[in-house]
Amino acid sequence: MSQRVANGPAAAAILAAGIGCFAFGLLTVLEHTSVPTSQTLTLYVPVGSHSGSTAVGTLLWLGGWVVLHQRWKAAQVNFQRIFLGSLILIVLGCVGTFPPFYEAVGRAEAAILDGR
Repeated sequence: MSQRVANGPAAAAILAAGIGCFAFGLLTVLEHTSVPTSQTLTLYVPVGSHSGSTAVGTLLWLGGWVVLHQRWKAAQVNFQRIFLGSLILIVLGCVGTFPPFYEAVGRAEAAILDGR
């Protein structure tokens, strides 16, 4: 009889990557559409707000990986569901980094705020 190897550590790494990508995409949208967020995310002036968005995205990826790994290190999780969720988060994160997307969000936000 063969024993199943826990897939939790692999699932934790994949989901953490999705979380990090999504966080980076969301922060990219926020830094390009909100002046206070852009100023808050500027950790190194020559780089600008990208220094903060990459740092926070990386910290969320690493922190998510540590937490999920600790929770799932001996677990057998629904890998297909985790993988699909991770792919969705990665795609959403990538969309958030495209200039046409965050510029459209900025225009929509300005239109909403001007319409008040």
